[in-house]
Amino acid sequence: DATALIFKDKQLSYGELNSKANQLAHYLLTEKQITPDTLVGICIERSLEMVIAILGVLKAGGAYVPLDPDYPEARLTYMLEDAGLVTVITQAELLKSTPVSETQALCLDGEFIQQQLDQQPTINPEKERLGLNSNHLAYVIYTSGSTGNPKGVMVEHSGLLNLVYAQRQGFNVTQSCQVLQFASVAFDAAISEIAVTLCTGAQLVLVSGETAKTVALLEEVVKKSNITHATLPPALLSTLDLFLWKHVSTLIIAGEACSVKMAEVWSDNRVLINAYGPTESTVCASMGVYKQGGGYLHMGKPLQNIQSYILNKNNKVVAIGCEGELHIGGAGLARGYLNRPDLTAQMFIDNPFYDKSNPDSSERLYKTGDLV
Repeated sequence: DATALIFKDKQLSYGELNSKANQLAHYLLTEKQITPDTLVGICIERSLEMVIAILGVLKAGGAYVPLDPDYPEARLTYMLEDAGLVTVITQAELLKSTPVSETQALCLDGEFIQQQLDQQPTINPEKERLGLNSNHLAYVIYTSGSTGNPKGVMVEHSGLLNLVYAQRQGFNVTQSCQVLQFASVAFDAAISEIAVTLCTGAQLVLVSGETAKTVALLEEVVKKSNITHATLPPALLSTLDLFLWKHVSTLIIAGEACSVKMAEVWSDNRVLINAYGPTESTVCASMGVYKQGGGYLHMGKPLQNIQSYILNKNNKVVAIGCEGELHIGGAGLARGYLNRPDLTAQMFIDNPFYDKSNPDSSERLYKTGDLV
């Protein structure tokens, strides 16, 4: 009966959320023949239904592909075609403004679909029936490169599970916490917010797209909901009223560099965590706590079961104090890029430090391109 999701004046308990996600999962299994590694698009406005859709796809054994309805039509068209999406969970109104076709669309707000879903079992799908394991895909998120079309990063369940365990502990999330769901579903920070919260039994507070872009509206939600945990881009901090965020006991900054001056302000009377990680390493590869008076922000230490190496152009470890390119390996490593074996081979290289006797060691390393 504990509250799982809150969105505006609506909320769902854990029991209700699980039942609705299960009904969608059973529908996907029987009507859409979803199997492990089947890609299913999700093009839904921020809402309770967005989370239901994500969980429904995962429970069916498929991998979700988030499609932000606000993206340009050309970008959405490319993603739909590149991922070869046969099924896209969406809303009827979005068919007018996005390139999702009627044949692809599974409109959760459609009367007929609602009747179909209501007839589905509310129990969890049987694990044996799914044939799912930790090496199957959980999601494919498209990231923008410096040039050309976006590339789909394929992330497996093992990486997502490792992230949840690490961040749940690192962020000190408990059942009594209220976590802000700020990121767009098209960014991998969103699955961090969702999965860490729900796997802990805490409350996830969602905001509309307009609220996420409007400081006054966002701070109204933060104050009203007594948000305890939030993940924000550092650039947003200077626009916020520090007093209205006083209940936020843990603030995670990610996505870009943060100034020491800003860190000093926002680390007062709370835990401020600087999180780093490309999508290719399942959201987050390392995190470090900034303490007032520290003088500089650091990336901290790698998450559990993650390895980081600073290498030169010959893939040799650089001496202490010398600059090199950061390489990441371990449990969070993505499978690669969808339909891009050439780019996958270029960016995911053989790990010269691979240790068969260490279950956390990976056969490959990801070249981040970041100099440290």
